[in-house]
Amino acid sequence: MARLRRPGLQLRGPRSPGIPAATLDSVLVLPPSLDAVDRAFAERGDIGAVIVEAAGASSGQVPLPRGFLQGLAERCARAGAVFIMDEVVTGFRWAPGGVQEVEGVRPDLVTLAKILAGGFPGGAVAGRRDLLEYLQFPGAGPRTEKVGHPGTFNANPLSAAAGAACLREIADGTHQQRAAGLAASLRSGMNAVLCELGIPGIVYGQSSAFRVHLAGSAVPEAGDADGRDLPPGLLETPMPPERARLLQLALLNRGVQLFGTGGMLSSAHTEADIEATLEAWRGALLQLRDEGHLEPA
Repeated sequence: MARLRRPGLQLRGPRSPGIPAATLDSVLVLPPSLDAVDRAFAERGDIGAVIVEAAGASSGQVPLPRGFLQGLAERCARAGAVFIMDEVVTGFRWAPGGVQEVEGVRPDLVTLAKILAGGFPGGAVAGRRDLLEYLQFPGAGPRTEKVGHPGTFNANPLSAAAGAACLREIADGTHQQRAAGLAASLRSGMNAVLCELGIPGIVYGQSSAFRVHLAGSAVPEAGDADGRDLPPGLLETPMPPERARLLQLALLNRGVQLFGTGGMLSSAHTEADIEATLEAWRGALLQLRDEGHLEPA
């Protein structure tokens, strides 16, 4: 099984504590490069599936190159490997049909959650009938050995009712379009502040998500930024952890809470929320610069 990730933007070690070496030995980690995928398929004959986060690793922090998903789907089909898209975050958020709808690709399997259950615990796996038939109970379909699928919230009526109501509400894409428009305005405004103050970094993202990257030496232009269009190597230098921590605290003191080094907008946010966030962003940057935590351009 191959999982895609860009070198230099990984966990702090080669493995996460608690994962046996035998499990790691069955997983090949690749950068988001079709050349790397081609080499892996050519060199190994045991790749059964490829898993990719639909917008890039860490919910889009490491964006995928344009055309990558389409190329990956074609290569998996040729090699007979199962193409799996992780749309836990992006499903129903990028569009009613998720990244699949936006990019025009159809994976063999897709994982879904978050919005799917309307804020309640829940998730789903969707995909090809011949693969999902392995989850059926005996007598419900072709005679196959059943794959175990236990779950605390399987068939939970409250989660199902909340999820069905939420999916009806977001089915026409109106909420997604409003949230994406607000996020674009926020990303543009945050980059405008960086440009005005001459602080290196970039705020980028897709759809209703944004990511903050205060590193490097380039001061951004005052406009929106899609991570897929950034110069190669710009994101290779990670933001110093202490800088990220202090930025979070400075924003929190001003009433804005980041989710890690970014966040997401919703249709419930308003233009006033954008203005307040930009004011907090400016104040936080000035504080960090005055205290010597930001490098000059």
